Amino acid sequence: MLLRLALAKAPSSSLLLAKSSRINLNVVRNYARGPVRTTRNPGTVDRTQMRTQPTLKEKLMGPPSANAFSLGKGAAAGAAVVGLGALCYYGVGMGKHTSIADNAIMWPQYVKERIQSTYAFFGGSCLLTAASAAAVFRSPRLLSLASRGGIVVRSNRSYNTTGWTRGKAQDTTAATATAAVANVTQRGKVEEKVEVDDNYNREMERRYLKNPFNDFSGGENTPFATDEEHIKTLICTYVDAILEHCHPNSDEEDNRGDLYVGNAGIAYMFWKLNSCEQTRELYPALEHAAAFIRNAKANAKRYKKRSAERYSFLCGNAGIYAVSAAISQESKNTEELSTDLANFKSGIPSSKEFMHTKYGCDEVLVGRAGYLSGCYWLNDVLPEKKITDDDLVSICQLIINSGREYSKLNNSPLPLMYQYHGTEYLGAAHGLCSILHMLLDSPWFRTVPISAPAAELRDIKRSIDFFLELQDGEGNFPVALEDLRSGRDKRLVHWCHGAPGAVYLMAKAYLIFKEDKYIMSLRRAADLVWKKGFLRKGPGICHGVAGNGYVFLLLFRLTNEMKYLYRAHKFMELLTNSEFKQRARVPDRPHSLYEGVAGTVCFLVDLLEPEQAYFPFMDVFH
Repeated sequence: MLLRLALAKAPSSSLLLAKSSRINLNVVRNYARGPVRTTRNPGTVDRTQMRTQPTLKEKLMGPPSANAFSLGKGAAAGAAVVGLGALCYYGVGMGKHTSIADNAIMWPQYVKERIQSTYAFFGGSCLLTAASAAAVFRSPRLLSLASRGGIVVRSNRSYNTTGWTRGKAQDTTAATATAAVANVTQRGKVEEKVEVDDNYNREMERRYLKNPFNDFSGGENTPFATDEEHIKTLICTYVDAILEHCHPNSDEEDNRGDLYVGNAGIAYMFWKLNSCEQTRELYPALEHAAAFIRNAKANAKRYKKRSAERYSFLCGNAGIYAVSAAISQESKNTEELSTDLANFKSGIPSSKEFMHTKYGCDEVLVGRAGYLSGCYWLNDVLPEKKITDDDLVSICQLIINSGREYSKLNNSPLPLMYQYHGTEYLGAAHGLCSILHMLLDSPWFRTVPISAPAAELRDIKRSIDFFLELQDGEGNFPVALEDLRSGRDKRLVHWCHGAPGAVYLMAKAYLIFKEDKYIMSLRRAADLVWKKGFLRKGPGICHGVAGNGYVFLLLFRLTNEMKYLYRAHKFMELLTNSEFKQRARVPDRPHSLYEGVAGTVCFLVDLLEPEQAYFPFMDVFH
């Protein structure tokens, strides 16, 4: 600016000197506001304009400079570097001082969350940096990044949120832009709905295979031929693969002991084989079960000091000791049985230590509902009830108190609500439906009349009916409550997320309350699974073909209708379907109980005895 003023006051010879020195008066860069505008007459200088300095308000409301980026980018880069350094310090520091008072299986999830929060923190820092630089330096590029809420018409450089325009179309106003957006929105309502439906259908088609079978055409009581030898052959094929690839005496570091994807799940499969008369002689199942559970218990000792491990069932130590107790009972090993029961029941006081954690204390995989499922299962398979009704009711009461408190704190639309890693899941693996199912399995609902306190009964029933209202016309349920608020409404046909897991809550509610709306919900869900349940994720029970096949075994036991048994057998036949074998994905743990073929074996065993079939640890008829 000083150079420009000096040259303006200089005689014309100075102008010639400046010109000969290649100093262009009209493009001398002002690094705070960009280049000086070229006037129509390069030889004439308006001294009045040069002496009048615009105010800060005029600077901010005036048009930005297209080239005012040097200092802006420098400041942004500097701020980004400082932000990144602070972020690294934040991540490392928190990593040093954070201890997870949860089970070992949550460590990978914790690491994943740390990475996600790191990216989110850094991204937010960059966005704030861009917004700050935009406000100071008025760079159009930075403004376009920072003004996401405004209408940006890049063809004529018109920004309706900032009050300035550039280019020829200077009469474009915010009202015009708003009207245009309203017009487009109104015109595109139908197209948007159609596009969403098309995207949903395409997404679903990527997740499942088209059902190649005709539905059952006989009457309700019409029998159909079953091939038991084929089922046994499939069982042997899968068990042989497990024995070939999984070694119970292996000390590999990545060996897991839990029920979900560890050796305890394989031990449970062998216990299941030993419990069925038709498969008991296929293998020395009890010996294999004992070998795999020994390895799982060795794994459990690594995390025994962690309190939350003691009541974490599917993904923790409680499930290991529960299966070990059942195997010890079958082996007549009373000393080992006593030790296993003591270790399992240590989860009762541990489950009362936490009301809420960021990971969630109440769901099935690692929380109290899962521990309850283990208690119910043990009381069913052992000759004497080992978990008292008082202990069961105390855990149920704690789950209800937790759900009430969370619902109140978060203004939830239903009286009982829970979260897992900050998400209000609705499905069986992490969410509401399996928690409510385990409450219905409590001693409160085993008496006639129901002995549950009036307030508890009211909140449980209202929560079930609210969940039922979320079922769509196709028969499915949302993954999480947040999906309804955000409009994403993602729906999966898995046991873990969706109708194949929700059916167990609906079945239990039907058995207790005898209301037709629950059986109608079950039939809609079963029809959905028949159409879209041939999943490409593999043969497992968590998010695979066998897990969805269990839906039909449940409906068969409820209704005694042959079409559901027929459908279950067709899901078995899909396992040898050429398209399925070609297009199905290989799970991360292909031989495990919930992700792999150990769960498939359990499904096949239940096909041989459909009158006693139940999804592992979720028997609604016990």
